Amino acid sequence: MLNCDDYAIIEELVRQRSGISASPGFTWGRSGNVPDGGYLLHQSVPSNISGIPVPLTSGVITTIFFEQEIATTFDLVIFRKPSMAVVFQRTFTASSFEVYVIPTASRPFISSSDRLGMKIVNGSVKNIVAGLLAVGSV
Repeated sequence: MLNCDDYAIIEELVRQRSGISASPGFTWGRSGNVPDGGYLLHQSVPSNISGIPVPLTSGVITTIFFEQEIATTFDLVIFRKPSMAVVFQRTFTASSFEVYVIPTASRPFISSSDRLGMKIVNGSVKNIVAGLLAVGSV
């Protein structure tokens, strides 16, 4: 017969093996016009100033999503702080809303040492909210 300690061990093993989703913690936005090179904000702070810490080890980004007021063409860039190294970049053409599932072989790796930010390049947007979904272990 299993006791409480046995159940706790089983639950911990299941949690470790199944991974977790980082959503909804990875979201950015910005009201008004966002020019080419403009950083999106997280809780009113520009993401080049303060990125969002990644609570995952062995994590991968699986999905990018956004919605904006006017359909435009632009690149959405996810970067690591403080190096500003690009983690992921994709062009969205004449889009006001999109959910993009990254192909498995192209999914970028992230880890607990990362702090992520998001910016717009090669175009501009208006009143955007954006985010990403990631899976990994804690």
